[in-house]
Amino acid sequence: WLDFAENVNPEGFQVPQGYVFNPPPGPNGSAGSQNYWKGFYLKRQTLKLPPEFTTFDNPGQRITANINNTLIDKTGLSTSLRVENIVKVGDGNLGGWGFSMDTLMLEIVKSSFTRGGFVGKVRIPISDSLLTYTSLLKQNQATKHFSYQFNIKPKSSINASLWAAQLTLQNTSYLSATID
Repeated sequence: WLDFAENVNPEGFQVPQGYVFNPPPGPNGSAGSQNYWKGFYLKRQTLKLPPEFTTFDNPGQRITANINNTLIDKTGLSTSLRVENIVKVGDGNLGGWGFSMDTLMLEIVKSSFTRGGFVGKVRIPISDSLLTYTSLLKQNQATKHFSYQFNIKPKSSINASLWAAQLTLQNTSYLSATID
């Protein structure tokens, strides 16, 4: 949708969190209308994940997902992405560990990356228990290089089938890994 109208926005039009639009004042100095927004609005598009995230069945193919509500205007690209149920545990391959990607979040406001991350489950080699992870996507502002920081905080115990044992963990236990 290419919107140059001053009295209406595309149906279902939404701006991402953190996007501030200050319309010009209306008649007699009254507050301007949010309908004054002008630009390009894309309701649906496809996102391809980095090549490190593949499936065991097809390791050469990048995972894709559909996203909604992207806008491009005189301030740049703005979008707020939240994609759910992307990869099931049996399909995901993260360096040989099975993983799921339950939710992916990414925010760009006025052409600047603001934040991102994903949440899911991972199966480590010593256990058949699924562990919940969170991941923070960070960007080095100087180099524009992205890194991923994974944090796994297991529940009180995990089944260690490799040793036919239950591992009891302290509530301060966690596993953290960074991919640069």
